[in-house]
Amino acid sequence: MTKGLRINELRVPSLLRNGTAEFVTLDCDYTVEEEEKVGLVVKWTLNKKPVYQWIPNQRPQDLGVLRGKLNLTYKADEDPYKMYRALKIMRPSVELTGKY
Repeated sequence: MTKGLRINELRVPSLLRNGTAEFVTLDCDYTVEEEEKVGLVVKWTLNKKPVYQWIPNQRPQDLGVLRGKLNLTYKADEDPYKMYRALKIMRPSVELTGKY
């Protein structure tokens, strides 16, 4: 039996017209085994560059091109090991296009 972290579902829009959305949410739902919760770090990258990091029991961090563009209070879940797993990007635009 494999233990650790399993990604259950990735929820991202396939297409978004520039300037039409107040926000967009990128969510990665996962299951993490109890023994893996210690040391859990959730990271998002854009084109292989870090843009977000969250360590449970700490505040989420916006990095790089997403600094100042995320709603860092958005909670995707009430589970303390999953609550800040998602990105809520405010006023998305073309400069944020790429591979997340």
